[in-house]
Amino acid sequence: MITNDQSMPALKKIQAGGIALGALGMGGLIFAIATGVAGAWGSYLFGFMVWMSLTLGCLALIILQNITRGSWGTALVRFWDAGATNLILMAVLVVGLIVGGMPHLYPWADPDVLATNKLVAGKTAYLNPGFFAGRAAIYFAVWIFGWFWLTKRSREEDATGDPRLAGARQSFAAPWAVLFVITANFAVTDWVMSLEKEWFSTILGLLFVIGCALSAMALGTFFLVLARKTESFVGKLYNYQWKDLGNLLFTLTVLWAYMSFSQYLITYSGNLPEEIPYFIKRNVGGWEFVGGALIFLHFMLPFFLLLSSRTKRTPALLGGVALFIVLIRLVDVTWNVVPSLHREGFSFVWTDAAAIVGIGGFWLAVMMWRLRTTKLYPKYVELPKPAEAITHA
Repeated sequence: MITNDQSMPALKKIQAGGIALGALGMGGLIFAIATGVAGAWGSYLFGFMVWMSLTLGCLALIILQNITRGSWGTALVRFWDAGATNLILMAVLVVGLIVGGMPHLYPWADPDVLATNKLVAGKTAYLNPGFFAGRAAIYFAVWIFGWFWLTKRSREEDATGDPRLAGARQSFAAPWAVLFVITANFAVTDWVMSLEKEWFSTILGLLFVIGCALSAMALGTFFLVLARKTESFVGKLYNYQWKDLGNLLFTLTVLWAYMSFSQYLITYSGNLPEEIPYFIKRNVGGWEFVGGALIFLHFMLPFFLLLSSRTKRTPALLGGVALFIVLIRLVDVTWNVVPSLHREGFSFVWTDAAAIVGIGGFWLAVMMWRLRTTKLYPKYVELPKPAEAITHA
């Protein structure tokens, strides 16, 4: 069996640490749910969405890299594959959300709300427990099948060297990208948008997908920076690849900002009572400061840092920016999810931390296990010549 323990011994340590943190965090969260601590199920959903965004982002970039077959992603594809392996973990966790959390979180699952709110009651053909669970099963079936098919063909090409497998992956990934975006859009509508009784947005799903891709691009870049001097990557990375990764982080950051502003502008211009509660909740009780911080820290700071050619040609600097983006993405998910959990004003309770640490610990453990047992750099990739790299740059 392939093992990277000798070249990257930290993988085993991180895996062990992840299991320990996962057990500690999930133990605390399960205790809170079992003892009826207020908001525990909301914390479960919050932690689920934080790590679901990274998982789907990894899958999205695997699909994109197979469509474009660009050299920008060849060094990262196995990191994304390891992250997307957590689709299995998230599928298990969504069962808990459906079975236990639905009555505590979603107004449309509350008979008292249905009896008093005609607008919510009118949505029950779509928003009902059975159909909600069925859609979740469809989402994960689509995602897991797509991930399994693409990674299986990638490893087959590693083993056989058959170049036709690259074309097969490309032909499969192109239509699957459409299916992925559609299912991700419906998923965020179900899990996040339906927390609000009346609110709706036609942009939130695509905004979520872009945020997922940004998270995964940043996470993959950070891990590549850490691994760049190991045996798996020595002699296989060129300066232009760092520039490409920096440019992609820049592009996704700007696209996230554009979509976020578009959602706010459309809602502000329409000023409809069904749409504005989402932003009203996020402009009172301390959340307005979180939103303001996101403008500067999620957009403006990365924007100016990634404009610099020095940042993009210096792996250590690029890795630092990438890690910062991963962390600020946590704040963005918090701003999008937590105010909808029927809490009063800005709040971050201990069960939120338990959910993030608990799910995140097991998430990292699964990712490290996958990285320990796979070739970090695909064998089938033809190494670029230095002259080609110079021309590209």
